[in-house]
Amino acid sequence: MCNIIIILLSSASSSLGIFPGETNHIIKATNFHEFYKERKNPASNPMAHNALYNMKVLNRKGSISEQEWEVSRMYIAVKFRKVRESTLDLGDDDVGEDEMKE
Repeated sequence: MCNIIIILLSSASSSLGIFPGETNHIIKATNFHEFYKERKNPASNPMAHNALYNMKVLNRKGSISEQEWEVSRMYIAVKFRKVRESTLDLGDDDVGEDEMKE
């Protein structure tokens, strides 16, 4: 199943011009349970834990509820190879709700 997702992502990204003229910028794709088990120690994997907090995957205690854990089985963590620096300008108009409260 994971291989099918990788093929679809690669094909879609190329078709949409996200990676024009390039092939396979996906480095790795794993089931979320495997991804989390490899990175569950926040001291060893601070970047992964910060990303999970920012995406609101982890609760305030740094864990995932039982219900969310069961659903997360359907998710795949995908690692892409960076092709170039972003030229996207996120001016003041694009500030998220969380940033507006600060």
